[in-house]
Amino acid sequence: MSEALRPMTLGEILDRTVQLYRRNFWLFLGISALPILVMIAAGVVFGIVFGGAAVFARGDSEPSVIAIVGVVALLLVALPALIVASVFSRAGVMQAAVHLNRGEKITIRAALASVRDKFWNYLGFLFLQGLWIALPAIIAGVVVAVAIFQMTSNGSNNIGSSIALGFAIFIAVVLGVGFTVWRALGYSLGLPVYMVEKKPAVESLQRAWQLSEGTRGRIFVLYLLLMALSFAAAMLGGMVMLIVIGIGTAMGDRIAAGSTAMIVGEILRLTINLLLSMILAPVSYIAPVLFYFDQRVRKEGYDIEWMMEQAGLAPQAEPAATPDAAAPLPPAETVISLSPAAPDTVKEP
Repeated sequence: MSEALRPMTLGEILDRTVQLYRRNFWLFLGISALPILVMIAAGVVFGIVFGGAAVFARGDSEPSVIAIVGVVALLLVALPALIVASVFSRAGVMQAAVHLNRGEKITIRAALASVRDKFWNYLGFLFLQGLWIALPAIIAGVVVAVAIFQMTSNGSNNIGSSIALGFAIFIAVVLGVGFTVWRALGYSLGLPVYMVEKKPAVESLQRAWQLSEGTRGRIFVLYLLLMALSFAAAMLGGMVMLIVIGIGTAMGDRIAAGSTAMIVGEILRLTINLLLSMILAPVSYIAPVLFYFDQRVRKEGYDIEWMMEQAGLAPQAEPAATPDAAAPLPPAETVISLSPAAPDTVKEP
């Protein structure tokens, strides 16, 4: 049995997340790098295309036409590729975390192969999960938009009505964001449930909502920490860019050197942000898996169940009895006669 299958505090879950990540760094990094690699490849390709178009363009209309073609190509090629890579990345990291948390070994190839076999199932579940979380907020936004349109179409210029409308919109936005965050926390364990328990999508979401009760505050704190780390990473990239711009401007002509330094600094900033995002991404996928197992241990005693399964003591269903085995037949040599015995024949002398 894995040592992590026991009730854990938030600090222990974070520590366990870091341990799993540190011990299997290249495994998780190799899986989570897929979306970043797609983004880098798309950026390089379109940079070359737009750069070549700007060099060879001769008319005023050509760059705009090329730009439109590039945007269409981005939507038709790069966006689907990014979606596919994101599904493989998220589901693959979670699949690896499930195996490693149980004490089982897994490779990058095995994790990605397990996702490939059920790719459309995972894609459909993630789409349904996102829609399930955001649908109330979408409906509220449509209602607010209709209300604004109705009030503005009436030609009302009353200051009091405008202030009241603005305040109502502010309250609606705050409530909508809060409600959406609350639902996101409630369904945050959906993919681990769908992956481990192999339930249908709707049942997995309902099950995730039940399991997350009592731990949504801890999950919220975890995501706050991840947001803080992401903000620190963005600040680091911005600081590097400012340093490069300052050095480049001080070294030569202010206009030429400043422009070159700004381009180099922006490239460094994007590179640092992409690398740090790639490094931090597995944490947000490993932690929900640990929360899932922790909640099952707390509510259902899953640690005992897993220990029994590992020891071969889990109850197994008895095989159904076949008609031939319902009642054993007597041996072939045994003959039962119900007729009375015939009297012995006496021979006279």
